[in-house]
Amino acid sequence: MKLSLPIRLLLLSCILAAASANSLAAETVITSPDKQFSVRKICNHKTQECSFFAGKKAIEKNLPEDRISHEWLGNTFALRISFGSYDSYTTFADRTHKPHTLSSVIATDGKTQCAVTADNKGVSFYSLFHEKPVKFIAANDKKFSFTRDVATLESVVEAEFKGKKVHMTYMNKADRNVSVVLDNPCVK
Repeated sequence: MKLSLPIRLLLLSCILAAASANSLAAETVITSPDKQFSVRKICNHKTQECSFFAGKKAIEKNLPEDRISHEWLGNTFALRISFGSYDSYTTFADRTHKPHTLSSVIATDGKTQCAVTADNKGVSFYSLFHEKPVKFIAANDKKFSFTRDVATLESVVEAEFKGKKVHMTYMNKADRNVSVVLDNPCVK
């Protein structure tokens, strides 16, 4: 069977288009420090979007390439996505749990598998891969006296893990910086 010239040209253009689309995608394998877990990052440079996969399961798909960063917290993969000053979320993935997403993460600790979030409701401490916080400090907590004239506490609260302690700095109602040291609630 001999194909007519227009059909051959159409078939050839489809093959070239498919080859062109494949050449625009780049795959990178990101491996955990213990070499036991890896994440595939596939970026389409034409659309400037990236997707992340653990095996065949998607962690996140079609994220803007210029808004993402990642790191390893021990052997847990942390994928950060930022859509603006105070509009971000982090997805955590490892070998045994389904991916877990938290918004407004201000600090993480790989050793204790703990994350701190801050938003307009308050400050929360999460043990990774658990839906409920292990500790919550309400935005109107009298003991902490957080400032109230901000859209989100993420803009005024900083946290850093140091061993079994969490050093937290924030702005109070009197517009003064306050530093406190708390026990890390993720340590049992």
